Amino acid sequence: FNGLYRVNKSNKFNVPFGRYKSPNICDEEALYAASEALQKANIVCGDYLSVLKEYARHNRNNPTPAEELLWNYLSSDGLGVTFKRQHIIGDCIADFVCLPNSLIIELDGGYHQLPQQQRNDAARTEWLEEKGFTVIRFSNEDVLKNIEHVLEIIKEKLNPETKNYIFIDEI
Repeated sequence: FNGLYRVNKSNKFNVPFGRYKSPNICDEEALYAASEALQKANIVCGDYLSVLKEYARHNRNNPTPAEELLWNYLSSDGLGVTFKRQHIIGDCIADFVCLPNSLIIELDGGYHQLPQQQRNDAARTEWLEEKGFTVIRFSNEDVLKNIEHVLEIIKEKLNPETKNYIFIDEI
């Protein structure tokens, strides 16, 4: 789990520097401190799952603009499948997941460019793939500026067998 929060004695979390600030003003030292606090959360709190549930609920209620835009397309079953958002899988929270297709969609903000976060993301993706999931990642910027292309990639991952076919109505 690679979220950014601190846990206090009552199993509540606090976002240390604001999840939605511009990546240009992200304090790298605060990021590492938040990650360290999270890793120790299950020792400090004793109830890691309740912390994950609270964090997932917080993220569902406070989406980034990119998450909100993509969810508008995914939640309407416009792609023919059902997605869940901020869904707990093991000790990870997937931004979006289609459980029947084992597809996870992750949206990455600016802090995902930091070296430590890239290592965390790679380890998390590897673990999820070992569990049978396909993980695709998009930057927030990709979603906000080119949602049609993002949706095409998602459709290809949902229906890989149709990728190389030409449909009669396309001719």
